[in-house]
Amino acid sequence: MNKSLPNFAMDGVKAWLKENLLLFLTFTGVLSGFILGILLRTLELSPETILLIAYPGELFMRLLKLMILPLIIASLITGAASLNAKMNGMIALRTIVFFIVTSLLSACVGLVLVIVIHPGNPETKTLLGSGTTTEKKIDIIDNFLDLGRNLIPDNLFQAAFETAGTKYESDTEKGNLAKILSYRSGTNTLGIIFFCLTFGTVLGSLGKRAQLVVDFFKVIDEVIMKMVNAIM
Repeated sequence: MNKSLPNFAMDGVKAWLKENLLLFLTFTGVLSGFILGILLRTLELSPETILLIAYPGELFMRLLKLMILPLIIASLITGAASLNAKMNGMIALRTIVFFIVTSLLSACVGLVLVIVIHPGNPETKTLLGSGTTTEKKIDIIDNFLDLGRNLIPDNLFQAAFETAGTKYESDTEKGNLAKILSYRSGTNTLGIIFFCLTFGTVLGSLGKRAQLVVDFFKVIDEVIMKMVNAIM
């Protein structure tokens, strides 16, 4: 009986590793990279050497970022097409609420950390000032308006690369601030999610006529997932 206990424990460990292999490898890689980075700091490597060491990780992150947009589009359209309109409405509402809550939470955490920790070089403030210039001030109502603009983008292809945001610029002729709508680099994830959920809902309501298109996105979803698994 006692001899079977080590075998039972080893079988349990093997089963756990088989089910959580990705988690184990990820944790091992993070821990190994952290320890290796601490040890390499003592060698005082040149910037070129550090760049070459970081290059495989950069390529890995670029591959993951490459898969994000196709995975979101295919999975959301496939999932929305298989559900009814009421369920899709609940999912869309929860998505918007989740996005707003996480955005507010991240802003609060960042604000608290900046006030408490004061990251960066303290001499920067003396050189650049407090950073409260009038051009940088944005009303809270503008943030909510920008949220609606990003939720409903006017160009889906532009939403894949840029997000909308209100910007204040000084008008030298009138001597006041002019409010303009500008675009900054970054994927408008909220707008793409809204479009995919709407597209999938309408697609699912068409029934058998849209089954060919639904199957097309299902195949794309499976292909992207296999690519992601291969990368990981």
